Amino acid sequence: MASIVKLAKGYRARWRTPDGQSRSKTFERRGDAEKFLTKTDYAKLTGDYVDPQAGRVTVKDYAGQWVASQVWRASTTVHIEGVLNNHVYPVFGNRRIASVRPGEVQAFVRKLTDTHAPGTVRNVYGVLAAVYVSAVRDRVMGKSPCLGVKLPVAPRRQVVPLTLEQVEAVAEVIGEHYRPLVVLGAGAGLRIGEALGLDIAQIDFMGRQLSVTQQAVTVRKVTTLGAPKTETSIRTVPLADSVLAELAAYLAPRKDKTGLLVADANGNPIPQNRFSQTWARATVRAGLPKGTRYHDLRHTFASALIANGCSVKAVQAALGHKSAAMTLDIYSHLWPSDEDRTRAAVEAFLRPVSDSCHAPGQEG
Repeated sequence: MASIVKLAKGYRARWRTPDGQSRSKTFERRGDAEKFLTKTDYAKLTGDYVDPQAGRVTVKDYAGQWVASQVWRASTTVHIEGVLNNHVYPVFGNRRIASVRPGEVQAFVRKLTDTHAPGTVRNVYGVLAAVYVSAVRDRVMGKSPCLGVKLPVAPRRQVVPLTLEQVEAVAEVIGEHYRPLVVLGAGAGLRIGEALGLDIAQIDFMGRQLSVTQQAVTVRKVTTLGAPKTETSIRTVPLADSVLAELAAYLAPRKDKTGLLVADANGNPIPQNRFSQTWARATVRAGLPKGTRYHDLRHTFASALIANGCSVKAVQAALGHKSAAMTLDIYSHLWPSDEDRTRAAVEAFLRPVSDSCHAPGQEG
């Protein structure tokens, strides 16, 4: 039961938390103590009660518990822990979680912009904000200090697909061992992890398609096979005859046609960073623009589908995007504009009328 005790100077309000712990707070006036207890009782009834002592846990301790409770891929856990250790903990780690103010978070974001790209800053902020969302949900504190924080605008990089000549050039210089990866990127739209994790058994030569069911994942310098990036990344991709021919030619000399399509000497998946070094050298030798990524092959695949009239849903399915909106967000500029469609539609509709108006013997 809540109670108020008169002191020599002021009044002490006593109450119990929902889990039975005793708490108290001192006020100068009895009326203020009564109002406080009324609000506290109401908060407990509605489930909005926040224990004042809960916010004393440090940011580091709470964030560590939060990470440990998440159902994430191992690679995601490593990434989040890296963000916390490298950016969040040095600034807020030893602070009580409820003591951090919005102005301090804004100053933290501002300082990060001096040394990091907007995308990195937004990523770091996103991790910190997620910690506080959890803290509010756990009733560790009443309101997140991350609300209303202004973030740097990350300039959107417009997709510029590689040309057929560029794809052929890099395929020629990258070496026979890695050539199939170029083919899979430009001819099937696979992500690098998916290409490095592709098993020969996943290629259906008779059905002219391949299945994406796994990818190569590197966690703490150990590369293994794991689930694709998202549930929608698990997909079946139709293969063109030219792609099938390239893959068949690559496999022809192999006596053992089992295991990964492209692997290291022991048959294990190749670490992505090792291939990235090979890719970077190949793009230079092929004369491709500086900064050309393997992922640009995936954009080339998407642009080929769009150029040949494939629908948004078809492109989404082939790429394994979560939604058609995501596909449009990335590739909308590659589809014919609405103005072009409007002109073509009206032209097709009015052409018969126009032809009849100008037919011989008809009045204008």
